[in-house]
Amino acid sequence: MTALIMKDLYAIKGQMKSAIYLLLFFMVLAFFFDMGPIVVMFAVLFGSLQVMTSFAFDEMSKWDKYGLTLPVSRRKIIASKYVLSLLLTIGSAVSLTPIILLFNLFFRSFSTDELFSMLCVISAAALLMLSVSIPIFLKFGTQKGRFFLFAVIFIPVFFTSFISENVARFSISLPSVQTLKLLAYGAPFFMLLPLMLSYLLSIKIYANKEF
Repeated sequence: MTALIMKDLYAIKGQMKSAIYLLLFFMVLAFFFDMGPIVVMFAVLFGSLQVMTSFAFDEMSKWDKYGLTLPVSRRKIIASKYVLSLLLTIGSAVSLTPIILLFNLFFRSFSTDELFSMLCVISAAALLMLSVSIPIFLKFGTQKGRFFLFAVIFIPVFFTSFISENVARFSISLPSVQTLKLLAYGAPFFMLLPLMLSYLLSIKIYANKEF
């Protein structure tokens, strides 16, 4: 499995270089325009999205047809994608920790607790997005999969935005700040269940796929 993960890392190496340059650009904007949360969101989501790039490379080079001739099971090929997604998401979150602490030294618009809460929520959102997108890309391919993914993501985002803007109108009572913080810190762990279900679904899809 290590070789499969290394193969994907080599494939997305060029994209990661571009991501680092973009992250540096956003960091400069953050320091001048107080945009810390934007940097957090960009870095975590962009890092996790590189798994999608690896699918595009595999599809373009028809790697699956070759990979299945190797002494490696279909289950391991799928597992490598999920391990890679976890590594990229966790790696993005960990690498952002010193940036968050540094940002907090210069600006006090957000407390360290709030920034770390955002980091946890965005990491959870990235894991949920991966849980949905990997089976979709396996089933429909990267070209068609993007349209399905957009629809799947847009609907809950629109619904959440609508509810948040109409909390007062519907007289919805929100949990306490302490409860929201606990939920935020636990969010990445809650997303491990959808990720596991997604993994099992992906194995089933890939097992029935012809190349």
